[in-house]
Amino acid sequence: MAEEKKDKRKLGNIRMNPGSAQAGLNLDSSVSQVGQGKVTYALNAAVENFDDNSVSYQNELGNELCLRFPSGYKLIGQHYIQEKRKHIFFLVNSISEQSEIGFMDNNDCNYQTLVNAPCLNFNIKNPIPKVVHRITNCTTEIYWTDGLNDRRYLDIEDVPYKLVGGTPSCDPVYSSEVDCNQLKIQPNFSLPQLDIVNVIDSSGNLVAGTYQFAVQYADASGNELTSYYSVTNPLPIADEDIVSVNFNYNVGKSIVVGVSNLDLTGQFQFFNIAVIKTINNVPSVELVGTYNIEEFAKEITYTGANQTPILLSTLDILEKFPYYDIANDVTAVQDVIVWSNLTSIDRTNYQSIASNIDFQWETYRIPPGEDYSDELNATDLRGYMRDEVYAFELVFLLKNGKQTDGFHIPGRVSNENDYIPIPDTNNDFIGEPEYSEITSVPYYTYNVCGSGSFLFPKSKFSYTNLEGETQILTLRGENDCIQVNSLSQPVYISGNSITIDIVGVEQYIDVEVGYSPQWKIYNTGSVIGFSEDYNPNARNYKGPYQYGELSYWESLEEYPCNDDVWGDLAGQKIRHHKFPDVLVSPIIENGPIIKEDPTDPNGSGEEPEIPFVDGEFLEVSYNESNESQDPLELIGATTYSGSVVTIAFGSADIELLDPRVRLTISVPSGDSYSARVINATNGNVLASLPTGSGQRYMYGSQTGFASSFPDGDYVLEILSDELLFISQVAATWIVKATFRDEFGVDINYSASITTGPVDTSNPNTDPRTTLIQPELRDDGIFPIGIRVDNKQIASLIQSSNLTTEQKADIVGFKIVRGDRGTNRSIVAKGMLRNVNKYTREEQDYYYPNYPYNDLAEDPFILEDNNAYYDEAVAWLVTCEEIDSELGYAIIQYRDRDTNKYAEKCIELGVTIEFCSTEKPTTLRGVCLIGPGDYTMVEKNNNCLSGYRVCWTDPFTRNNEQPVSQCAWLSADNFNFNGGPDKRWLRVALITDSNGNVQQSTRDVEYNNCGLNKRKTDIQPAVVMAPGQVVMGNVNGNIEPVSRRSSLDCQTETPQRSIKSEEANRQIFNSPETSFGQPFLGGVLKLESVMFGAGKAHFVEVKDNAKYKLLSKEAQQDALESSEDIGALSGNFNGAAMFTAYQSYLTIYINGITRRNYGMSFNSRASYDYSFDIENSTSLIGTPQNVGIKQREIDISRYLIPGVQSLGKDELDINNWNRESSVFIKTEDKDGTVLPLPLPIDTPTINPNGEGPEIKDNSRFTITSGPAIDGECSSSTCATPSKEKDISVLSYYASMKNIVPNQWGQIYSYQTIDTGYQKLIPSLFTITPGDDTGIVFGGDVFISKFAYKTKLPFFIDNRVNAPDDSDIFYDEIGNVGYPKYWHSARSILEPYVLQDNGNIVMSNIISYKAHNLDCSTDPSTVESGSARTFYDGYMYNFAYGVPSFYCESTYNTDLRQAFNNKEGDFWPHVSSGIPDDWVQEANVPIAQDNTYYYNVTFSKQNKENSFSHLPVDWQDDDCFTNYPFRTIYSDPAATNADNRVNNWLVYRALSFFDFPQNFGNLISLDGIQNKAILARFENKSLLYNNLLTIDTSNPQAAYVGNPRLFSGTPPIDYAETDLGYVGSQNKFLLKIPQGQITADAKRGQIFLIAGKAIDLTSFNSGVNKFMKDELPFHILRFFPNVETDNAFSGIGLHGVYDSKFDRIIITKLDFTPLLDTIAYDEEGDFFYNKITRIKRPISLNNEKYFCNKSWTISYDFNIQSWISFHSYLPSFYIADNAFFYSGKNDCCDLNFDVIAGEVGPVIPITTTSTSTNPPLFTTTTSTTQQADCQIGNGIFTVTDCALAGTATIVIPPTTTACTRPTGLSVNSLLEGYQVNLDPPVVSTGSSIDACSAAALVFGDPSVFRVPAFRDFMYEESYGLNVGAILYDGAGVDCALVQDGWYSTNSTYQNGFNAYVFNVEDGVIIAVELCEPLECNQYDITGPFDGGYQNCESEWIPLSVELGNTVSVCANQPVAGGTLVQPSSCQTP
Repeated sequence: MAEEKKDKRKLGNIRMNPGSAQAGLNLDSSVSQVGQGKVTYALNAAVENFDDNSVSYQNELGNELCLRFPSGYKLIGQHYIQEKRKHIFFLVNSISEQSEIGFMDNNDCNYQTLVNAPCLNFNIKNPIPKVVHRITNCTTEIYWTDGLNDRRYLDIEDVPYKLVGGTPSCDPVYSSEVDCNQLKIQPNFSLPQLDIVNVIDSSGNLVAGTYQFAVQYADASGNELTSYYSVTNPLPIADEDIVSVNFNYNVGKSIVVGVSNLDLTGQFQFFNIAVIKTINNVPSVELVGTYNIEEFAKEITYTGANQTPILLSTLDILEKFPYYDIANDVTAVQDVIVWSNLTSIDRTNYQSIASNIDFQWETYRIPPGEDYSDELNATDLRGYMRDEVYAFELVFLLKNGKQTDGFHIPGRVSNENDYIPIPDTNNDFIGEPEYSEITSVPYYTYNVCGSGSFLFPKSKFSYTNLEGETQILTLRGENDCIQVNSLSQPVYISGNSITIDIVGVEQYIDVEVGYSPQWKIYNTGSVIGFSEDYNPNARNYKGPYQYGELSYWESLEEYPCNDDVWGDLAGQKIRHHKFPDVLVSPIIENGPIIKEDPTDPNGSGEEPEIPFVDGEFLEVSYNESNESQDPLELIGATTYSGSVVTIAFGSADIELLDPRVRLTISVPSGDSYSARVINATNGNVLASLPTGSGQRYMYGSQTGFASSFPDGDYVLEILSDELLFISQVAATWIVKATFRDEFGVDINYSASITTGPVDTSNPNTDPRTTLIQPELRDDGIFPIGIRVDNKQIASLIQSSNLTTEQKADIVGFKIVRGDRGTNRSIVAKGMLRNVNKYTREEQDYYYPNYPYNDLAEDPFILEDNNAYYDEAVAWLVTCEEIDSELGYAIIQYRDRDTNKYAEKCIELGVTIEFCSTEKPTTLRGVCLIGPGDYTMVEKNNNCLSGYRVCWTDPFTRNNEQPVSQCAWLSADNFNFNGGPDKRWLRVALITDSNGNVQQSTRDVEYNNCGLNKRKTDIQPAVVMAPGQVVMGNVNGNIEPVSRRSSLDCQTETPQRSIKSEEANRQIFNSPETSFGQPFLGGVLKLESVMFGAGKAHFVEVKDNAKYKLLSKEAQQDALESSEDIGALSGNFNGAAMFTAYQSYLTIYINGITRRNYGMSFNSRASYDYSFDIENSTSLIGTPQNVGIKQREIDISRYLIPGVQSLGKDELDINNWNRESSVFIKTEDKDGTVLPLPLPIDTPTINPNGEGPEIKDNSRFTITSGPAIDGECSSSTCATPSKEKDISVLSYYASMKNIVPNQWGQIYSYQTIDTGYQKLIPSLFTITPGDDTGIVFGGDVFISKFAYKTKLPFFIDNRVNAPDDSDIFYDEIGNVGYPKYWHSARSILEPYVLQDNGNIVMSNIISYKAHNLDCSTDPSTVESGSARTFYDGYMYNFAYGVPSFYCESTYNTDLRQAFNNKEGDFWPHVSSGIPDDWVQEANVPIAQDNTYYYNVTFSKQNKENSFSHLPVDWQDDDCFTNYPFRTIYSDPAATNADNRVNNWLVYRALSFFDFPQNFGNLISLDGIQNKAILARFENKSLLYNNLLTIDTSNPQAAYVGNPRLFSGTPPIDYAETDLGYVGSQNKFLLKIPQGQITADAKRGQIFLIAGKAIDLTSFNSGVNKFMKDELPFHILRFFPNVETDNAFSGIGLHGVYDSKFDRIIITKLDFTPLLDTIAYDEEGDFFYNKITRIKRPISLNNEKYFCNKSWTISYDFNIQSWISFHSYLPSFYIADNAFFYSGKNDCCDLNFDVIAGEVGPVIPITTTSTSTNPPLFTTTTSTTQQADCQIGNGIFTVTDCALAGTATIVIPPTTTACTRPTGLSVNSLLEGYQVNLDPPVVSTGSSIDACSAAALVFGDPSVFRVPAFRDFMYEESYGLNVGAILYDGAGVDCALVQDGWYSTNSTYQNGFNAYVFNVEDGVIIAVELCEPLECNQYDITGPFDGGYQNCESEWIPLSVELGNTVSVCANQPVAGGTLVQPSSCQTP
């Protein structure tokens, strides 16, 4: 055994050992611990050979010079293309700023220049550490990035040069200048433009829907090379005539798309056209085709006929190419290129430009005959909602194809008009006032009177008293009036109507009035003028029409307070753009307004023969000498307007010798007038009647004046006060004129004009206005857009503070907008109809007006049932006693409407009046009951005494029958049996068949001893009017003795007209609320008043049951004839009579033809005209200041067919079998707000307030309709189907919400495209003629919307029912009581056998109850069939089809029918009146309107995405960094087609964001098995399925695969608190064994080979060296210096030497020698602070820097670190059998620093232990001392030979000591370092150890670096006295050094920690730490560090030079002076 040991000693440290061949460096152990086969140091050594038997070292060969780069150039990157044996070099000359790419072929050491161009812009500070390449059959492409310039690539076989002539495909001419733009992965290029050129009918195979197109540049295979651009607005493709339930039907059309501005530089050869098809509201994307770029523009026709389209994804269009200008890393993973650590230069702030853009509105005229069914109109001219607020933005287009962020374009600034104060007394006022003021306001005294009977209905009204409070008062009857002082006009609330008159003069009072600026109440837009190109003379002109200023609007929200972005806008209210309303900019073009002159109703324009209504010339007298003179030339046309009658007279054609005129006016007595004569030429008043204009004379008859007038034309004006002479009575006006001719002969003329009476309820006969005669016509429409000044925007770019480069980047701009989907204030716009009210069976209901908005009395419907009118009379009931239990009396009566018994409850002493078909009876109580009509009689003056009178008093009690009474007459009075004198006799009123009042003998009879006297001797006392009551003396009491009821129980009362005070209830129909059901708004605004013309007629109800209505007269004739037959035998034979009678009836019935009585009123109307509704901007107080524009909504409901509750104490609304709509009730605020006026009361319709110029005259019956031209009668009973003209009038209105913060905070909405894109051909220039443009691309169409209004007059009908089937139409009325009907109810009457004993045959005559229009009266026919039946019409239905132009998001021009019945619509179903469509047999009236619409046609342009600057954007944020993001290309094509380069294709989703909690992402590297190694600062992760691309998935194939990095979890090599396998340098060697990476921060070098192998681990021999020397020393002095650029002097790099199978790693590092050395981060250079000028200092300057660099090698054969090397190159270049190395700045200075000692073999002294160096080097000076020592060596000056000799140190052989097994490992605390303070060693004393333990273990808030030392001990013994502590975690016997220590396990809380003292590796003492003493320390500056206060908290502290600060600390402060005694107290 001894001999064996002796042999081993002889072999030395390197020996042959077949079982264990070892060699390499061991720098970690002491000499005594160096293992066999290891060396402690070697320089320039290499392993010569290695096998199982031997290891041999040899000297490393020296380097040979191969090539020199061009003078002045430095290498910043290199790449070896192995397939081509070509080395690529990237060079830069920092002095000349030249950049170059060169190459060397086949290692020939011959450098050649490939590209030299300044535009390469290389920089020595930005190396190119990694390059990848790609080879095809024709190309060799290299890809690189430098972190400074754009990502680039170059085909070294085909360098791109700039094109100077021709096109790339046709005669190209290139210059010698390199086109660096084409080197960019994402180059600059011309942005292609797309436009829809045309839609071709009858060609193509498209599917109905919308089509959009987009364009992008591509390669030959269609692989996209850019994003898609110029997405067109949706183009609708439809067939308007189609009837289908499907929306995806085929349409034979094709689309022509124009492409322009194609890039002709040659960088792109192809472009793609994609189509976005939205079918059934589902979008899909297809590739139309890939087209060669041959010229600037091209047209492509899309037919949709591709049977196998290439499917794309919507995201492919929507998402943008990732525009990352700069990458800091690139790698390739086989066929995919990956870029990471990205930077985008895209955060330029253009807000200052956008903030100064001035927008205006501009309309565009689409002429009549065109609409939005035209595809191009719908695409290009889709406008915006008037009165709506929109958000707009500016987006610039850059020359690299990128679109910038969107930048808000603020709305216009306010002006004085916007802030006109609007008082809250204005009825239009909405919201809360902005401020209040005490204002002197006028008030008026109003006289308010009620109407109706005094006893019964009452009227309520409200007014505002002088305190501003709302008061409500009640009036009783027409004689009840009250005067009130009110600040506003009183407002009717309910009950009977009221009259309001102003009395007295204007007075004033001070009140508090609230105000808001006008812009909050009204739209403040305005018109500037007509557009430049508008041609008013061209009827078919299509183009810009009118423009003006937008309305002012501001939000409650504010612009962010970021001055860098918003400038002066910061913190102000956000302003958006509010379009003008319809008042400013109408939506339609009114045609010529034709007014009917009442004197010329036919519109001939000729002088009328009849001057006025029914007027004629009664008398014409003139001198015979001048008999040829036409008197009409002197007294001519007479017209009436308002309250003025004008008569023209005089003529300049007559030469008058004495032009003196005498005018005599004769007027009807009782009328009032004034008159004056006016010169028709100049308007001067020449004379008045009488002197003093304006005087009014009552009851004038023959009044006149005489005056002389010059020869000329004159007008006589006769002004009337109340027009009674026109409307109620006939009046004759006589005008006489006397002239003297040239011969002195008097000429007398006389004319008379007869006026009235006229029917003012019929607008066709009402002469108070000149009626507008509307026509059915098509209108031009005016979509509205934004007028943008393109020239202004170009100018703003030029004058902006952008850099020249930033300005040059801009090649165009877009105007985009916010999506109004969730930011709309206008809910809908549509048409209003008023709501009426009816009562049926004592229940009140509302119902929508029909068929349009006729406000007059209803000719179809009555307020009461007329079925029992003949039997109904008025009754008065007064109850004298009541039921004591009930508290009222009960009477029973027969209801007039139903003829059924009903009951009424009557209170004591109350008189009620009602209609009943029989006399009421008392059920409970005692009531006096009598007729409502009764009279009194008096004796005739000729009557003598001795006569008796008998009468019957109709009033009785206790249900008694009237009793006849008689009395004798005295000479003067009635004498009632000696009672009091009585003159009056109360008798029932009896009328004859004509309604004339008469008395029958049954009521009043007087005689003398049985002799009858004439009844005419007694007459009624007075003639009484309905409702009149006469009081008289009855039994000594003054009581009503005679009256006439006002109930008119037997008079038909039409359903009342709609009153103005009831106009607060409306029906609203709109496309928005019909095709959809949005939430309804809170404000109703009147936009305009619409009117138009229409047609109406009557048609027979198809398949309606037919009836035979046998007449009463036919039965009477039969009975009379039968009676004669029964008496033929002489004796009356009743049987014969009845037999004959039955035969007659059979003959009659069989002879009558069944008749269809049912008719339907059918109509259609078009609202083609529009008049304004003005704002009320006057100040407060005038009665006219009511505001008629808008009201707040109190109730709004969607109405469906049926009777529906409205809530809020509202009546139910009857919408049974009516159309769906919206009910609106506006807020009246307790009567303080007037309702909106009726349309006829709108000032523009009724300008003088005395009658509208047009009315809604759309409802009439066959007998009441307007006369047809050429016919004298309005009745069309014989031709009911003949169409008649109607006029319609309604409001166009909007439902809206007031949204003060509409659009929310800035950019809180979705931004969408408008399609407005303008290119700027060259900087700041706009193409001539393109100075302004209109931004359309909105969300609103203006199109006609039609719907069907319908009203069934009855709740049932007999359509498709059997003939003669019973129906009681008189009982089943729907709304109110239909006037015309027939019924199965029989009316029975008796027959009296007149010649056979006057026998009464009761109820033998039976005929059906009926009331028919155009009815025949058989009683007027003596014989014939017309006497046998009743003929006429009843009305079952009323239909209307209103059609009006409307703003809507629905394109109603493309509405679709799904069948030809209920699924159809007008005008698709018919262009005229759709009679068949509204037939009950075809489309039952129960069927509601159907609104079938392909919502695809409302699609907006959302196929673009827009971003915005972050809220906290700062002005210096020019870059947006994505340090953890990677993007990757498509896989390279497998074919060799060089036209297809997928490495230029980056899909929108082909990116991945790495986790950010592992430090910075340093590098991505593709390695074997398609895996990718992601190295972070503190961790490495292996992603091994990067390229799992499912190309069968269109999304993955065309958009990218977002799961490339996330498909499976990455491999994590370790998870530690301090990090593991991190990396701070891009250095990576890919070698056969795996990958070599360095973690300089932690001093480790790893081999990645499936797992991470630490090559510098504990047993590596270099563990301690690497821990100390691999971290960069320079970072301790300059933490921000770049340490990954070996080309410029600091960095880590290496090479794989395949010859020796080794890696060589070089670290270049320096430390400053002076503390005055500083680092300029911006300039990236070092300088001396003591110099005045910052002069860069080279790292190689030995005066200032110590070189801490080294090179070391590792041999994989022996798996050991081998040697240091004396060469320190700037770069290595690998090759197959050798490697290159080189230096930048070689020999610039005459030294290099290498690590190691050069010399002979050093003898080793044998020792068993070693002395470990201290953990930290400490000094007592504040100056940092240089320490150039590396390991155990010294630095040596060498030359550039880069050669050396290996020196091997061989340690002696020692006997190894082995420590016990089973020991536990722990860590000792040796010290710590806080921040950059000097390190603290804590092993010197127990106090130091306790202080360190408290800081390290007890205070986590302090940032400190602890120093631990591993040790091993026997855990069972513990850390007690006597325990042995072994040093490290090895197996030798090294012991822990002497000192005081602690561990984490011995530390508790606070200072309750144990420390122990170690000597010779054994614990000799253990102490408990006591609280530290708190001492005072004085610290004198400069000082930058901190201290631990008395509570053990770390306090940072900085003290300037010359200052001293005192602190209290519980441990010494570095640099501080202890002060004793201390003022500090220990806690």
